[in-house]
Amino acid sequence: MSDLSAVFKRTSDPEVMRFHDGPLNLEAARDGLERIILNAVRMLPFGIRFVIVKKNNENVGYCYLGPGHRLGSLSRLEDDPIEISYDIVRDSWNSGYATEAACRLIQHGFEDLALPEIFGFVHPRNIASFRVLQKLGFVKREKAEWPNQGLVDLCSITREKYESWRKANPAHESTT
Repeated sequence: MSDLSAVFKRTSDPEVMRFHDGPLNLEAARDGLERIILNAVRMLPFGIRFVIVKKNNENVGYCYLGPGHRLGSLSRLEDDPIEISYDIVRDSWNSGYATEAACRLIQHGFEDLALPEIFGFVHPRNIASFRVLQKLGFVKREKAEWPNQGLVDLCSITREKYESWRKANPAHESTT
């Protein structure tokens, strides 16, 4: 499956996109993929990483670590907050892919980039997404108004909390 096919499979699914601005058509999915490719180098050491299943090389979603431009306008956050986000195709939900991918990018953020804090926002009805953040040590910080979504939960984890979480969760240690 090509990256475009994988992106379209995920972004055209109304259930996957219900906490976003809704499903995308093929042209919008293509435009989004082109933006990802064009911005890949500019965004380093941040950016979007595709979530690829090792056993079959299938692209099942993405995970993003980078500037949370939208977050700064939501809350009383410091300048240029860094956010984590992720999306997985429906037939791969509950497989641990979002948790594993987010864990690796959070580890990169704290251990390689020395970030002080990472943020995530979750629609209150998106329980599965909140559980991913919760498994990784994030806590709810405040409610924030989000365009097209209403009130969302703004969650975060500090570097200190990450260090404690990592010690308590050695199974999530990187083997690379």
